[in-house]
Amino acid sequence: MRQPGLGAILGLFMAAASAAPGGAAGGAQVVDGAFVADALKHRAIVWDVRSAEEYDKGHIPGAVNIPFEQNWVDPEAPKKLAKKEITSKDGLALKPEGQLEALYAELDPDKEIVVYCQSGVRASETATVLKDPGFRKVRVYDSSWLGYGNTLTAPAEDMAFFNVGAMKGQMAAMQKRIGALEKLAASAKTAK
Repeated sequence: MRQPGLGAILGLFMAAASAAPGGAAGGAQVVDGAFVADALKHRAIVWDVRSAEEYDKGHIPGAVNIPFEQNWVDPEAPKKLAKKEITSKDGLALKPEGQLEALYAELDPDKEIVVYCQSGVRASETATVLKDPGFRKVRVYDSSWLGYGNTLTAPAEDMAFFNVGAMKGQMAAMQKRIGALEKLAASAKTAK
């Protein structure tokens, strides 16, 4: 019998997540940007489960970064599979409960936790994983970084931002200068 691919597994996971009470996997409450802003004021734990590379490109102020892949037996399994260094998907299994508890030992299970990622998928998975170690106040920021990072008025740390409008204005000004220089060069050539 053929095992389902990762896409099929994620599809099943997302279907289960959206059907769960509260709309997120494991029954975690789904929250919006206003809730996140309020949670930041009340010192809730804001947890970015994206990769360290994604986190370094910009994140919600004060967010802790524990990538969701750290929940797996082998966090490098997807890269190894892609490079054909391994053939088994066993590394994608969840770590044993004791290892997960050790991974999250510095987080207070009695505090409110807002989990986010890039689009909400990894955050939902993490919310499910947090149930067994006893985290009961887990919220999933559904818009995640896609929503937060595109809100220009939202505070962010280490965010790289490229202003396309300013670039277009500078390019138009440069094009005018080039046009003027070309005319000047043409008139100097004919004056010789």
